[in-house]
Amino acid sequence: MFGYGAAIASVALILFLTQSSKNLSNSLRFALGLAPDAYALKNLKVRSDEI
Repeated sequence: MFGYGAAIASVALILFLTQSSKNLSNSLRFALGLAPDAYALKNLKVRSDEI
Protein backbone atom coordinates (compact mmCIF):
# COMPACT_ATOMS: atom_id res chain seq x y z
CA MET A 1 0.00 0.00 0.00
CA PHE A 2 2.88 2.36 0.77
CA GLY A 3 4.27 1.72 -2.71
CA TYR A 4 1.01 2.82 -4.34
CA GLY A 5 1.00 6.04 -2.35
CA ALA A 6 4.63 6.75 -3.19
CA ALA A 7 3.99 6.09 -6.88
CA ILE A 8 0.98 8.42 -6.98
CA ALA A 9 2.89 11.14 -5.13
CA SER A 10 5.84 10.76 -7.53
CA VAL A 11 3.57 11.03 -10.58
CA ALA A 12 1.90 14.11 -9.08
CA LEU A 13 5.28 15.76 -8.44
CA ILE A 14 6.48 15.02 -11.98
CA LEU A 15 3.24 16.44 -13.41
CA PHE A 16 3.59 19.61 -11.34
CA LEU A 17 7.23 20.07 -12.34
CA THR A 18 6.55 19.61 -16.04
CA GLN A 19 2.98 20.78 -16.71
CA SER A 20 2.45 23.84 -14.49
CA SER A 21 3.21 26.45 -17.16
CA LYS A 22 3.26 27.10 -20.91
CA ASN A 23 6.35 25.00 -21.72
CA LEU A 24 8.84 22.75 -19.96
CA SER A 25 11.43 25.42 -19.15
CA ASN A 26 8.83 27.81 -17.70
CA SER A 27 7.24 24.94 -15.77
CA LEU A 28 10.52 23.97 -14.14
CA ARG A 29 11.40 27.57 -13.30
CA PHE A 30 7.92 28.20 -11.82
CA ALA A 31 8.02 24.96 -9.81
CA LEU A 32 11.42 25.94 -8.38
CA GLY A 33 10.23 29.48 -7.56
CA LEU A 34 12.36 31.20 -10.19
CA ALA A 35 9.60 32.41 -12.54
CA PRO A 36 6.23 34.13 -12.03
CA ASP A 37 2.93 32.36 -12.62
CA ALA A 38 2.09 32.72 -16.33
CA TYR A 39 -1.64 32.32 -15.66
CA ALA A 40 -1.97 34.69 -12.69
CA LEU A 41 -4.43 37.55 -12.98
CA LYS A 42 -2.76 40.94 -13.00
CA ASN A 43 -4.24 44.09 -11.44
CA LEU A 44 -7.05 42.21 -9.73
CA LYS A 45 -9.26 44.60 -7.74
CA VAL A 46 -11.19 43.42 -4.73
CA ARG A 47 -14.65 44.92 -4.30
CA SER A 48 -14.47 44.89 -0.49
CA ASP A 49 -11.80 47.64 -0.66
CA GLU A 50 -14.35 50.03 -2.19
CA ILE A 51 -16.92 49.65 0.60
